[in-house]
Parts: sequence; structure tokens; C-alpha cells
Amino acid sequence: MQELLGHASVATTQLYTHVSIDSLRDAYQQSHPARADPRPRAREP
Repeated sequence: MQELLGHASVATTQLYTHVSIDSLRDAYQQSHPARADPRPRAREP
């Protein structure tokens, strides 16, 4: 990924590729076909 983005330092790449677990979970829940399931999902603390 670092080479693809043309970054000299992996630290720079990490800034652009960091995804929090909450953000990933929200994106997954919003786009997954099972989203039509009306049951609320418990969030981890």
C-alpha cells in the first residue's frame, strides 16, 4: 500500500489507512444486505 500511494514512510501511509473498529462496524452495518434485520445491535464498550 505504501508503494501504491507513493509514500516514503510507512508512518504516512498509516495516517491514511487507519480505520477505527467503530467506523468499520458502522460502514459494514450500513451496507450489508442483512441490514434489513430490525433487531438493534449491541455496541462494544
